[in-house]
Amino acid sequence: MGRRVMVHVTEYADCGELMWATRLADSEGEYECWELLSPKAVHRVSVSDKCMATIAPSGQLVLAMLGMEQQSVTLRSCRALEGITGDEGRQLWEFHLGLALNESHGQMIQALWRFYAMLPPGGLRRFSLGILRDRRFITGFYRGRASHHHHHDHVGGLLEHSVEVAMTARMLCRQYRLDGRTADVAFLGGLLHDVGKLYLCYNVEAGEGICSQHEALNFMKLEPHLQSLMSQDPRAFEALSACLSASIGKPLIQYMPETIVKMADRLSAEVFNWRRVFAGLPDFYWFRKSTSDTRIYKRLD
Repeated sequence: MGRRVMVHVTEYADCGELMWATRLADSEGEYECWELLSPKAVHRVSVSDKCMATIAPSGQLVLAMLGMEQQSVTLRSCRALEGITGDEGRQLWEFHLGLALNESHGQMIQALWRFYAMLPPGGLRRFSLGILRDRRFITGFYRGRASHHHHHDHVGGLLEHSVEVAMTARMLCRQYRLDGRTADVAFLGGLLHDVGKLYLCYNVEAGEGICSQHEALNFMKLEPHLQSLMSQDPRAFEALSACLSASIGKPLIQYMPETIVKMADRLSAEVFNWRRVFAGLPDFYWFRKSTSDTRIYKRLD
C-alpha cells in the first residue's frame, strides 16, 4: 500500500480561508455569481459553473483561495466541507464562531475546521464531523479549564492547551516525515487527550463534579463517537485510544501518535507555567520560585 501524501495535515493552513458560499439568484449562462462570507469580509465572485459544481447552491462551508485580478476579487480554488450545507450547516458554523472568547480563540476554532476540511474520506473524517456536530460537547470543550491551579486553568484554557498540543504533534510528524495517517491521529489525539477533564470539579457547578484521573473519563466523554470509529476504522481507533489513555503502568508504547502526544502535552504545560512565572517581571529577573508548585524556574534572556 502506497503512503498517502500528508499535505492535508501539514500544509492546510495555506489551502485557503474558511467561507460560507452561496449562489446568488442573478447568475446567468456559463458563469455564476457567488457570495463568499468570512468572519471578516463579504466577497462576490463570478465563476464558471463547473468550478462550483460540487458546492451546494443553497450554501456550503468551503475552503477558498482568493486572488486579485484587475482590481477585482477572483476565486483561485474552492474545496467543499462535506456535510456542512444549507441552513443547518450555516447555523452550526456560526454556533462555533459564536463561542470564541476572543480573536485568538476564533483562529483556533477555524484551525479545527481546516483540519476537518483536509481530511481524506474515511472513519477519521466521519469521527471528526461527529465531534464538530456535538454542540453540547463543543460548548464545554471551548469554555473549559485544562486544570485547577496548574496550567491553562482559566476559562477557555482547555481549548488553548488542546489546540496547542494538536498543532505541536502535527508539526513533529512533519519534522520526522511520518505518514499522513499517523499525523491525523496525532492531531486528534492531541486535541482530545484532556476532554475527560470536563467531568472534573473545576469544570462543573459546585458540588456536581468529581475528583478522579481524567484519562479514564476521556472515553466516557467520547463514547458515541469512538464507537463509530471502532467499527469503521479499528486501527485508527486503537491508535487514538492509546493517545487518550494513561501511561502509568502501561507496557511499551506501540503507536507513534501516543509518544508524540505525550511529549507535546508536557511541552505545552511546561511553557505555560514558565511564562506565567515570569509574567510582568523585569528582564533582570532570571529565576523565580513558583507559588503554585514551589518549583524554581530560570530563563536565559
